[in-house]
Amino acid sequence: MKPEELTDLLAAHYLAQRKSWKREGRLYMSDLGDEGCALSKWRTLKDYPQKPKTPGELLMFKQGDNLEEQVADDLASILADKTDWALVDRQTSVSITVDGEEITGKLDILMRNVVSAELLVLEVKSKRGRAFSFLPEAKRPNICQTRGYQDGTGATKGILVYVDREGQNFMRAFAVEPDHDDLFAAARALQAMRDGPAPDCMKLGYKRNSNKGADSFSLTMPWQVNWCNDLECPCKKSMPSFPDGKVIAKEGPTGLVATDKQYDTLIPVLMDLLK
Repeated sequence: MKPEELTDLLAAHYLAQRKSWKREGRLYMSDLGDEGCALSKWRTLKDYPQKPKTPGELLMFKQGDNLEEQVADDLASILADKTDWALVDRQTSVSITVDGEEITGKLDILMRNVVSAELLVLEVKSKRGRAFSFLPEAKRPNICQTRGYQDGTGATKGILVYVDREGQNFMRAFAVEPDHDDLFAAARALQAMRDGPAPDCMKLGYKRNSNKGADSFSLTMPWQVNWCNDLECPCKKSMPSFPDGKVIAKEGPTGLVATDKQYDTLIPVLMDLLK
């Protein structure tokens, strides 16, 4: 066997393990509070084709899943050993029912206080090291997911843990308070989006730069588009070609002026965003 054959064998192994299923509109706890592109989520729920995952992406997901499970188990053991919390269940299915529709998920750890009998949901998420620079507070989707598990189990306590896949930032933990009304509002908003017409495509963003002279402007691609898993990504297809983040216009006496003739066609796009 040639050494390079191992790459193909491992890639084929991970691709064969890839499990996919039709959504058919079904909602899960992890869908709640989604901050991504509404059109992308709508199309995902309608089973529009998605980009196939690469072996590298599947390995990354596998690493994340393994790390999350390991950290969740370690934290549960530490709490049981050092505090008044005892393990009740792990990796167990939980559901809530919103307007007759069941929404399910699988929580990481459920614990009970041996003194007060309160229940605690412990949820662990893995992040890239760079993501910790943009983590001043817990992410809305993860909060909603944790609240879903709290609502489904009757837990009055919740801790959401982010762990660095690369190790340098170690972990960051946030308390999550149960909020039935907020949870159900998020679920109903998602149901309404799913059951309605296709949402509008996302628009380009822009950045205004304050200079000593005239202000300058650049167009930016929304992060949701850069991370879109939709095979066709209608949002990106609807956007004109442009130099992402590069100054394309400056304020002139009578309006915006392109910094280069090749950007003339982008001026109306920018002006529309500035309205």
